[in-house]
Amino acid sequence: MVVKVLVVFFIFFPLDYLLLFVNIVLFSTLIAFPLQGFSRY
Repeated sequence: MVVKVLVVFFIFFPLDYLLLFVNIVLFSTLIAFPLQGFSRY
């Protein structure tokens, strides 16, 4: 039962997690660049 859920999970959700990962990376870089800019001054 649990294995079946995991198989369905890994079949149907990788694209969603890939998009989520890309969004997190972009969001963190958008946060990190202003912080680096402020730390320079």
